Amino acid sequence: MALLLPYNINYESRNKYLYFFFKSLLTEGIDVVSSAKEWINKSCKYKAVLIHWPESLPRFDEHTDYDFINFTLERLIHFKKFSKIIYFVHNERAHNSFKRIDKKLYERIIDFSDAIFHFSNFSKNLYKLNYKFEKKQFIIPHGNYIKLDNKEFKRQKFLKELNFDTKKNIVTSLGAIRKKEEINLLYNFAKHYLKADCYFIYAGDLVEDFSHLKYSGKFLAYLKYLIFEKLRFKKFVIIYRVFKLKNLSKNIRVFPSTITDDLLVKICKASDILLITRSKSLNSGNISLGFTFGCYVLGPDVGNIGEILRRFNNMVFPLKNIKYEKLVKQSIKNINYKIIQENKKVAYYDWDWKI
Repeated sequence: MALLLPYNINYESRNKYLYFFFKSLLTEGIDVVSSAKEWINKSCKYKAVLIHWPESLPRFDEHTDYDFINFTLERLIHFKKFSKIIYFVHNERAHNSFKRIDKKLYERIIDFSDAIFHFSNFSKNLYKLNYKFEKKQFIIPHGNYIKLDNKEFKRQKFLKELNFDTKKNIVTSLGAIRKKEEINLLYNFAKHYLKADCYFIYAGDLVEDFSHLKYSGKFLAYLKYLIFEKLRFKKFVIIYRVFKLKNLSKNIRVFPSTITDDLLVKICKASDILLITRSKSLNSGNISLGFTFGCYVLGPDVGNIGEILRRFNNMVFPLKNIKYEKLVKQSIKNINYKIIQENKKVAYYDWDWKI
């Protein structure tokens, strides 16, 4: 019997992790099917269902968040009769949607799971503490991003395109801004790195913290959706945030939307430091990105992020009473060939996709 990944996965999708995960199973000769339809139609022919992000499980457009919870619960009950349910923990809660009910969604997935996989010991121990269960739990590596690299990167040419010289350090922050605290982290770190005579690059969705789904069934949430999405107030927030960042220095480059994989790889390969500005996250794929493409990584001392960065001699910062100037100076001082090569070695050999 095959395994089911209840998502429609292809290389063009934004989430490359799921694509690489899916392909790695196929490469190992494992019979696995990627299909949202099989989940929706309650198939009976799978040995196990592999769940990653609960909020990304299939839903219909007309579903409110409450409809989606019931819809998902029905399928969990069904598949539990015929299949093992395997859960891979990426977050404690959904990033933006389901703000009122995501706890219930995640707890239902955990309740129905036969085995749970984590990316580090922090979340494994957290689940043991919070849920008091005896479920089978395992630690696996996140996986690397080597296959994104087309091997055509020319550093000098790329720096010329950015109007950067080769003598200064380049610091990069990647990924969507999901919370108000994260735009403050980004702004303050950028300001201090630029003052320290570094170049700074930001690439990602600058206003995901303003994203409001229309599915919640709540009048206020729908009103916010109309204001920010339909009336395009979000566009003015983007303009303001880009202006505020660019106003810091002529040595900052801002890409305020999703970028291509090619540009992502070029930026990572050109960067000396990869900065993670998450405020409340369990994991970050940016650690793997940074390690894969030879960056020194600085991130918050939270969850698996802090645990992994400390383990491999990269650098963490506290989320309270942040001493930006001191952190910036120390991170620049810490950059060295040995740590960067060790990061790449970990990504290439310990975090490969082979089973």
